[in-house]
Amino acid sequence: MLMRYQWLVPVFFGFCLVLVSCGVDDEKKSLENTFIVVDSASNRAVSLYETDSNDRVIRTQTFTGDGYIKRSRDFSYDKEGYVTEMKERVAGKEERTIHYNREVSLDANGRVENVITTDSTGKKLEYRYGYDEKGILRQSAVVINDDAAMFKEYPDD
Repeated sequence: MLMRYQWLVPVFFGFCLVLVSCGVDDEKKSLENTFIVVDSASNRAVSLYETDSNDRVIRTQTFTGDGYIKRSRDFSYDKEGYVTEMKERVAGKEERTIHYNREVSLDANGRVENVITTDSTGKKLEYRYGYDEKGILRQSAVVINDDAAMFKEYPDD
């Protein structure tokens, strides 16, 4: 017998109200959270997202002004917690599935130098890391489709 326990907790963020729903399925023994963002002026749901027991987003939904689902996305993860697949449904369009491939390169000391994620549409997201002689992270960069998007340096304290 499947039992579902549910709690709604209101959380206010200035312009909107977020309803946090925590539930436990006896059969699955997992904890999932649902967060609903409500526009405080119109008192209508704007979006919803669900997380799994590891706080990873497993579903997002956005709503039209009439309360219908405009877009829904479901996410799958690998054992290390990285997104491997996203299924997207948009009102009036065909469902699409995007797969993600991740490559990690390490330096001679086992530190992460690059993490490159490429999706099945050809888009690429790359994180680059630089360390000093003591092994302390000193710089990072985010590169989107081979164009630098952000560069950050971490000076000595």
